[in-house]
Amino acid sequence: MSDWSYRETPRPTTFIQWKGTDLCADFYCVCGNQFHIDSEFVYAVQCPHCERRYELSARLELREMPSEEAWDGCPVVKGDPD
Repeated sequence: MSDWSYRETPRPTTFIQWKGTDLCADFYCVCGNQFHIDSEFVYAVQCPHCERRYELSARLELREMPSEEAWDGCPVVKGDPD
């Protein structure tokens, strides 16, 4: 992975430790098409339509939820302070 995937991004954000586990994800390319991947050890992907390649970041954007918002019955997991 390049240093791009570890660079700081504006908060709120999260850092994912990619440990080679299974990935099931839909990707949306700048070419306007989408594709799906079910695989292990996914650190980079390639669009089957336009052949663009993308590195997966170790950071994800977070969206703040209003306290009254429910998310399909899934519990919100409270983090431990460092």
